Amino acid sequence: MKIIILPCLLFAFFSAFSQGGRDPRKDIQIAAGSLFYAVDGKPVTTADHFKVVEGSYFFNENWMNAILVFNNGNEQKNINARLDLLKNNVHYQDQFGNEFIANPNIKEIIFIDTLADVNYRFIHAPAISGERNNREQQWYQWLHSGKASLYKLFDKQVAEHKHYGSATTEIKIQTAESYLIYYNGTFFSVKKIKEIPSVLAIKKSDLDDFIKSDKLLNITSKDDKFVAVVQHFNFLMR
Repeated sequence: MKIIILPCLLFAFFSAFSQGGRDPRKDIQIAAGSLFYAVDGKPVTTADHFKVVEGSYFFNENWMNAILVFNNGNEQKNINARLDLLKNNVHYQDQFGNEFIANPNIKEIIFIDTLADVNYRFIHAPAISGERNNREQQWYQWLHSGKASLYKLFDKQVAEHKHYGSATTEIKIQTAESYLIYYNGTFFSVKKIKEIPSVLAIKKSDLDDFIKSDKLLNITSKDDKFVAVVQHFNFLMR
């Protein structure tokens, strides 16, 4: 195996909405170099008596090109991977297309979508808070960093059903999306934009005014609206 030295990930964060500029999620950068670290892991076994008939365990059912970042800072690039958001496991393929579950020492995974020109960065909760038992080791999609940071949570709920006389259990998976603000060492769950000023209460009046203004009118994505408000808070806190 070829050994390459890689430094840590470098991420460019800058204002994209409230101040005008490129969406920082399209500018996740990784420099060349650091130890090309072995992913390791265990093979995935499939049980024929379970069948998913609706929804998915994964952030994206399809395999995506990914960068894995380990707890010790080492990185591995150009991995076909997908993220199980129910069991919080990272799955990857070896060079022969065999599926494995990666070892638990991964703190970040970045999925690269070249067609949509956007990257999806997921961070393991303990890597954010330092609490190893925090929120059942869930993965959060990173949306914005600053004095207040914004993440998206995908909550997977499973319902099982077995038809009479059938040996196969059918599984339906529903996904509920919510947002988390990490501020002053604490996670705050928010589902609506109007809840943000109460969480970031030190600038409540300013944020209420920003939300009521016309600055969010041309932003169609819900994710982008949340990012714009949190970015504005961080701008006010400079």
